[in-house]
Amino acid sequence: MRKNDHKNLTDLLTLLVFGVFALCVAAVLLTGAGAYKKLTDRGTDSYDKRVAVRYLTTRFHQAADMQIEDFSGLQAMMVREKIGGRVYVTRVYCHDGYIRELFAAESTQVHPDDGEILLAAGDLDFSVDDEILTVEITHPDGEVQQLFFWLPKWKEAAP
Repeated sequence: MRKNDHKNLTDLLTLLVFGVFALCVAAVLLTGAGAYKKLTDRGTDSYDKRVAVRYLTTRFHQAADMQIEDFSGLQAMMVREKIGGRVYVTRVYCHDGYIRELFAAESTQVHPDDGEILLAAGDLDFSVDDEILTVEITHPDGEVQQLFFWLPKWKEAAP
């Protein structure tokens, strides 16, 4: 009978050690998954902010004829270009929590909902002082970034 008791005790001890090992592995995996999620969320947030700044900077530098105008009650960066004898306007603005872009002929009736959604943003504000264009991007987390552009020949459109 003693051999059987000893075998049961050994089996129980083996099972207990295996159970503790399994719990440790599960705890490490859960901790790692939480840390991974936080890192990817932070990386995605940082990426979105950099893309918004890069997009607006690139759009500004590509514009030959640009003005800040009212677009259905919103401030918009209006980039005009002539294609095939017709004037087209690219509007960059913030509506319903997103930076949007809308490309259409100047004479076309458009609405802010028509724009292509580019990036999430709380607000986009443009202001001109002397020859400096200031662009303020309010990100969804509330952080505000400012961009400054020098406008030697550029003039704000009259409202």
